[in-house]
Amino acid sequence: MVTARLPFGKPVAWILAAFVILGLPATSWIYWPAVGKAGVLSPEADTIIIPMVNSVFLAIVLLPVVCGITWLCLRGKNDAGNLLAWDGTRPVRSVAVTLCFAIPFCFGLSSLLDEFTAPPGWHGLWWLPYTLITLFWLTVMRGAALSDRNGC
Repeated sequence: MVTARLPFGKPVAWILAAFVILGLPATSWIYWPAVGKAGVLSPEADTIIIPMVNSVFLAIVLLPVVCGITWLCLRGKNDAGNLLAWDGTRPVRSVAVTLCFAIPFCFGLSSLLDEFTAPPGWHGLWWLPYTLITLFWLTVMRGAALSDRNGC
């Protein structure tokens, strides 16, 4: 059986969740000024502060969702578990958990593809670290949810 155990415990998984929450406004506050300085926005458009402040409100909405998912996936475990975990005794549960995490993961992969195929010099690359952290968090949470409760 192939395993991909993570060498870190719950505290690092919680720090990863904090990066998912705080990374959204942080990246937005870097990205939008870079787009504004690039001169690609219409002069008749609204100010860039609107999406920047919206990212703060979205992070506030995201806070209970990310913390709830992280708590549910890590409760009763000693570590973050196995990334390739699969519960063969309960395949329906494994499929359901995988689908719950695969749907947002696919949106993230689409975003990642857009970031990699952006024209040279385009500022969409600012979102690359945040997207990678979010995809990694989704993978860790899926693995933690399907790993055994005794840390095996």
